[in-house]
Amino acid sequence: MASSGEPFGPFLNIDAVLGRAKDRIALVGVELEGGWEKLVGELKPQPDGSVFHNGIDARTPEELTRVNRIKHKGEIPLPPVSQRELPALMKLYYPFYVDKSCGMHVHLSTNRPFTYQRLMVNTPFSYPATIVEYIWRWAKQEKLPESHAIWPRLAGLNEYCQHVFHADEQVKTTNKDYDHHRHGHRYTVISFCWSRYKTLECRLLPMMETADQGIRAVQEVVMITNAFIAATKDKEPIHRSTVEDSRDMEITEHRGYV
Repeated sequence: MASSGEPFGPFLNIDAVLGRAKDRIALVGVELEGGWEKLVGELKPQPDGSVFHNGIDARTPEELTRVNRIKHKGEIPLPPVSQRELPALMKLYYPFYVDKSCGMHVHLSTNRPFTYQRLMVNTPFSYPATIVEYIWRWAKQEKLPESHAIWPRLAGLNEYCQHVFHADEQVKTTNKDYDHHRHGHRYTVISFCWSRYKTLECRLLPMMETADQGIRAVQEVVMITNAFIAATKDKEPIHRSTVEDSRDMEITEHRGYV
C-alpha cells in the first residue's frame, strides 16, 4: 500500500507498567459501525460509505438470517464519556451485525496538553507501533481466528489504518477530507486530530463480534496508552511533535468524528 509518510519506529516495551500505570486519559469516544435491527436511545446511525461497501459479508445460513433482519446501517459516534460510563453506552448502541468492513475508531483525550504531546512520538520509540504490537498480543490472547478482520489491520494491509506517521501534519489539520494518500492524511493507525477535536484517534480496531469483546478492545487501547505515557516519563525522545499548550481540554460533544 503506497502512501507518503514516515514509517513506524520501533515499539516500546511497556510490560513493566502495563495495567499498573496511572490513568491520564480524560474522556473516551468510540465510533460504532455496522447494521442494526432496531434502534434504541437517542443516537441514530449516520451514513458511512465504508460500511458494507462491497456487500454484506455473510457466509453461513445463520449470518444470512441476521443480515435479512438489518433495518439500519452506518456509523454511530458515541459522545465522549468517562471510562466508567463507556461500557454501558457501548452495550446500548452496539450493532446487531458487523463484518470486516466495519471499523471501531477510538478517540482519547488527555488531562494535559503536554501528555498528549508525549504521544506524538515515532523515534527512538513509536507510540503507534506500540499500539500495534500490544493489540497484536491482545488479539492472540483473545484467540481471534485467522479469518478475523483485525489481522490485515495489524499487518498494515487495511486502507483505513495505514502504518505511517503523520503527527506534525495531522495535528494542524482543521478540516476533514477523504484522500487516503496525500501527505498528512488521517487514515493512519493513530490520527492526531488535535485541531479538530482535541483528541487522538486510534483507527486500528475492527468491530468485534460482541459488545463485551469490543469493550475489552477499547479498554486495551486505553491501557496501552497509559502504559506508554508512564514508560516514557523519564525518557526524552530525539524527535517530538508539538501542540499548542491550550488549557481548554474540555471536549464538546461531537456527533461525527470521521
